[in-house]
Amino acid sequence: MLDLGASINVMLLSIFNSLSLGTLQPTGEVIQLANRSVTHPTGFIEDVLVRVGELIFRADFYVLDMEDGFSHGSVPIILGRPFLKIARTKIDVYAGTLSMEFGDIAVHFNILDAMKFPSEAHSVFRAELIDDILDEHIHDFDSSQAKKHSFSLDLYNYLPCIEYEFESEYQSECETDYEPSEFEFDTLSVVPHALDFIQSECTNHVAGSTKESDLQVEVQAAEPLLPSLVPSDVQPAPTPELKPLPENLKYAYLEDDEKLPVIISTSLDVVQEEKLLHVLKKHKKAIGWTLADIPRISPSTCMHRILLEDGAKPVRQPQRRLNPVILEVVKKEVTKLLQAGIIYPISDSQWVSPVQVGPKKTGLTIVKNERDELIPTRVQNSLRVCIDYWRLNQATRKDHFPLPFIDQMLEHLAGKSHYYFLDGFSSYFQIHIALEDQEKTTFSCPFGTFAYRRMPFGLCNAPSTFQRCMLSIFMIILKIA
Repeated sequence: MLDLGASINVMLLSIFNSLSLGTLQPTGEVIQLANRSVTHPTGFIEDVLVRVGELIFRADFYVLDMEDGFSHGSVPIILGRPFLKIARTKIDVYAGTLSMEFGDIAVHFNILDAMKFPSEAHSVFRAELIDDILDEHIHDFDSSQAKKHSFSLDLYNYLPCIEYEFESEYQSECETDYEPSEFEFDTLSVVPHALDFIQSECTNHVAGSTKESDLQVEVQAAEPLLPSLVPSDVQPAPTPELKPLPENLKYAYLEDDEKLPVIISTSLDVVQEEKLLHVLKKHKKAIGWTLADIPRISPSTCMHRILLEDGAKPVRQPQRRLNPVILEVVKKEVTKLLQAGIIYPISDSQWVSPVQVGPKKTGLTIVKNERDELIPTRVQNSLRVCIDYWRLNQATRKDHFPLPFIDQMLEHLAGKSHYYFLDGFSSYFQIHIALEDQEKTTFSCPFGTFAYRRMPFGLCNAPSTFQRCMLSIFMIILKIA
């Protein structure tokens, strides 16, 4: 793809590996992408021959490992301004042509004619076989019996629903090792069992029935087979734990039976409260109550990478002793993260960090000291489980993306009567970690060693990654050029 907006030539790592162009040269360059995110190239390759029609040019490429950002059919090579300059590229907008020159030879392309032809991508993303297989098995029944006897076949309409729900919840390249072929095999394996049961039930009832009009067969045998399609370790999201609130706040619920609680002000009248709850119910998907409700930011938009300094050696730290109270807190946290799919067991990681448990910061309250003086005090009523990534952070190449200062943020509020803020619920867990860097986040506890699929707290470059991601999303709202 020719890109006048690109200041470099870019080649994907997979293309570089397939061409066997030699050894990559190391580079310390930092590349800013079109979405304002920053990435580090894998290396640099010089004097690559690029053929355009009858002409052959030499070009230099930066090699990027950006497979997650390119979908099927997208262009894996970008020719930027350096190549266009070497090829003496000229674009005639009036005539709709593009020309390249080398010496006395010129090649012309008609852009308008090229756009008339469709893309030649021949990728198959889905093959729907369930309906065809069901029709094939159903037509195998004797036509005369089909006219005389009726039975209810809920499986025909139910299987596509199962397939859709399964794919929507579990199919993610960074979240699970699920393969589509495995699911299709399991789903299709239910069909013959269910249909065999239907045919046998019809045969038995026909043999013992005296009135053909009274024959009704209800299929129930396939139901025990369906739960096998869903992994047994997936548990429903637990009910969030409600904590005591100050007098100026109270709980309200977006569903019946006190489900989906939200915190609102007690100063609202009935009309204001109804309007607020109406808006919140309309946008329930934007609110998170448990880790299972946390959305996932596409890896092509933002992904956290852990780049190590040259010569950094892996460090495996032993686990620390935990008292029974803290041990129970760690067990509860690990179980919660494991059920949500944020962590996964691992046994062969070169980097292992220990678990650290400390008091969680809460709001300030005014209490009396020994001298009956009122002083602000931070009440500690809960514990937070963190990972001590000190050794890993020492070996990590630092990301110097600018972070906002609190005094600058407060200056924006000067003279304003109202303001609002977004309280991110475990916001870091919305960002994926690059697959090759996940093992570096491995931590050890009495229940085993686990690695993160999503970005945890404690990594030195996590704030920079999160800030860059938020700016790319809210750039239009913030009106930052």
